[in-house]
Amino acid sequence: MCTTGTSVVGGFISDRADFRGFTDASALLVAGKPADMVIVAAPDNFHFEHCPAALQAGYDVLLEKRIATGPEQVWAIQQLARRLGRRVTVCFVLRCAAFYRKVKQLIDSGALAEIVSIQASEGVMPWHQAHSFVRGHRAVVSRSSPMILSKCCHDTDLLHWLAGRRCRRVASFGSLQYFRADRAPAGAPRTVHGWVSCWPKLPLQCAAVC
Repeated sequence: MCTTGTSVVGGFISDRADFRGFTDASALLVAGKPADMVIVAAPDNFHFEHCPAALQAGYDVLLEKRIATGPEQVWAIQQLARRLGRRVTVCFVLRCAAFYRKVKQLIDSGALAEIVSIQASEGVMPWHQAHSFVRGHRAVVSRSSPMILSKCCHDTDLLHWLAGRRCRRVASFGSLQYFRADRAPAGAPRTVHGWVSCWPKLPLQCAAVC
């Protein structure tokens, strides 16, 4: 495990004698290959740093979607993996979901006749929008990717897979009409740290609901 949070690493090591924790990715990659593969689950803007480094260190990589923040980085990762003979697997897990597998089966069987168009709508819950795209790490262009990629990459992957044809064009549009600092409610905290006190209660609430 590699994370910049030293307390997280310490917590895992404390009761696992064979566990190796690192607080720096470069230290892990020169540690004599202590694992069979690497999972890159860092924020988007670190993928192009961590994934190529892991490939060059001899690892296959399970890469959290989104692959990178721009197409040039995506092509570079693909070409490097091919040149080194390594595998990069991206976490588009919805293809494995029973519901979508059934939809795919119906489409391929012809039961739905010819597919002319697919209309899909992606709703972003208010708490997710606020936490991730307004105040979170995906709110800043330099650290993330466009909304259609950052929030809808699962959707675009499903549409491509269900239709069975390559996508010709993808369009996305939006503006900073509403979520701006000058429109923030009076007294609103500048960061999500104002909500941290409620986090310990979340596992109990989730257990009660689920």
